[in-house]
Amino acid sequence: MKKSYIVLISSFFLLLSVFAISGCVSNDNDNGLKIDDFPLDRRIGSIVSLGTATTSSHGTHLLKMDDGDTILLKSVSINLEDAKFKDKFVEVKGVLTEVEGDKPIMEVINIDVIENHVVEESAVTSWKPWTGDLFQINYMDDFEVDASENSVSFTKIVVNDVSEMKDVVLISFEKKDGKETLADKLGISIDESSSSISNGLIESKIGRQNITAYKKGNPGDSMLVYYAEDDSYFYTISFEAGNKDDQLKSENIFYEMLSSFNLGAALEDGANDAIFSRTLDVAAEPEGEIVTPEEPNNFTLLESDTFGFDVSYPKNWYFEGSSGSGSDVQRHYEFGKEPLDEGVALVALDLLGSTSVSGFKVSYGDMEFTKVVTGSVVEIYYSGKNRTYRFTGNAENETLLLQMAASLIEK
Repeated sequence: MKKSYIVLISSFFLLLSVFAISGCVSNDNDNGLKIDDFPLDRRIGSIVSLGTATTSSHGTHLLKMDDGDTILLKSVSINLEDAKFKDKFVEVKGVLTEVEGDKPIMEVINIDVIENHVVEESAVTSWKPWTGDLFQINYMDDFEVDASENSVSFTKIVVNDVSEMKDVVLISFEKKDGKETLADKLGISIDESSSSISNGLIESKIGRQNITAYKKGNPGDSMLVYYAEDDSYFYTISFEAGNKDDQLKSENIFYEMLSSFNLGAALEDGANDAIFSRTLDVAAEPEGEIVTPEEPNNFTLLESDTFGFDVSYPKNWYFEGSSGSGSDVQRHYEFGKEPLDEGVALVALDLLGSTSVSGFKVSYGDMEFTKVVTGSVVEIYYSGKNRTYRFTGNAENETLLLQMAASLIEK
């Protein structure tokens, strides 16, 4: 008899629990899901439009943060182009998603303008020179430098939730013994009719002085090595990618370092900013390759805080910057499908002073440009508030030139 009462009481409390649970569920359904139920990510920075170029994850804007890093932004509920956000520091709130092979992207739900925000300039990375007895080279100041008697290494440490990764540029040097040449040391035979030589090496030109070097490895490999020499020393310059998630960016930094490599003479003033050219001006000898116009989501961003502009270029292309040649060119950039020490620049960008240009007026999107055609070469000029920008390339690639020009944003 007592057992029956226990079962009855237990059943009664079980029934009350079911009603309580169903009541809670029903109440949530009636009231709907509140946005405060989600923990929102927050970031502080300034919003920059990607112009006509979007990314593979469909971001329309960038948020540039104090530490120099960026994330992509998109929003279906907020106008990120609103004038009240222009040239302001803001706090964006939303849901942040990691995208493999691309920048993180945030779906923005709320934006607050921050007054009197102080930027921590010291956190922004920049180029600086390293000078030794035998050579000089530029490097990013977020690399750790370790110099020894016969080598110097530049290491960038990237830490994620799983492991610590290292991108390493190592330059080692060895004094020559007698009249041994680099070809002798490497055991190679050189075919003057081809850039390909034995032992899987490719002849290349590196550094400010267009030094002859032999390269081992291909873009995307975890290890790239260049062998070079001067009258007294052999040099081995290697790059090892530890950060496989962002290897193309790491390779581009290495190639910029390589382009600044300079034997002997001291760096010029301002070398911490200049990355020096080792390829011909594309306008002088345009190549005949036709590039298929890029889809908007196939671009990535080149940002220049020093010169105050951003421009988008085809994703998976290489770029190289150099000091301007001539009094009218402040800065020169080249873009191509292959590393520019061995490939061909398909597009060039020159930063000019406030230059008046005569030519055809053309429009792309909501921007207007001046087009100048000389033989097989097309130049697209954009007159900005800070300077004039000149995009140069083969006439067949005019659409790509316009796409890149229309993506340019001055800061």
